[in-house]
Amino acid sequence: MIVLSKIAIRHPGQCSWWIYHFLHFDQDAMKKPQPIKAAVSRHEFAKQLIGKIMAQDANEYKKILECEKIFLELKKLSEKAPPQQNSSTMEIPQALQKITSSSLVMPIEENLSPQLPNINFRINFVQTCIVQTTSPIDKFNPANIKKMGPQSETPASEQATPEGEEFPAFKANPILIAGFLPEATIMISKEKPKKIGIIGTNKQVYNFLLKCDKYGDLRKEQRFIDFAVLCNKMLENDAESRKRNLRLRTYAIVPLSRSTGLIEWI
Repeated sequence: MIVLSKIAIRHPGQCSWWIYHFLHFDQDAMKKPQPIKAAVSRHEFAKQLIGKIMAQDANEYKKILECEKIFLELKKLSEKAPPQQNSSTMEIPQALQKITSSSLVMPIEENLSPQLPNINFRINFVQTCIVQTTSPIDKFNPANIKKMGPQSETPASEQATPEGEEFPAFKANPILIAGFLPEATIMISKEKPKKIGIIGTNKQVYNFLLKCDKYGDLRKEQRFIDFAVLCNKMLENDAESRKRNLRLRTYAIVPLSRSTGLIEWI
């Protein structure tokens, strides 16, 4: 809990999405029977985490608290029925239209996906498997380069972080939510999902599919995307795959509840 609270304080805009997903998760909507007694529910876990954040950093706690309004309004909008059966557009809630700034990051893949130190991973992997040593393997060791033999040039973005410097988990200046377009487009399908436009701090408009699937589970779709990201990491580590630029197209999925969520428009 202490580690998670420190991560949330360091990255409040990213962590707010999953904190409020846990806090407002509707367990009554679950089809499968729940265990008789769980160790701790999602709701209680999120409450305890927010309490830890409040005790450690009041300023970051306020930022996270401000994000809840946007989260709840998006959840309500996803569940809201169109004004008429054949409507193609609908107005979004006034609460969302009045938003001009926030601490919540734009829910796109580049903002929500943590960065991994590729070169450190490769060097440490060789050190643990080939080189017998008792020294720590979580830091870059230049002596390993000689043992590894000749290596291809590595892009500057993948160079190892010098000892003593922290590796950035997320982008230093992520795009934040700065507003919403006043109208949402209603897509032609059974569940009537809505296409909404969110304005970023870079003045660009990002489109998302706001989906409510009563019989589905967007968390499962999110796990498929996580698996695709893992496959891309494996492809990046293979020389032939890099030559052919092989990768799976991925996108961000942010669950708002069991059946509702935001899907990045690609």
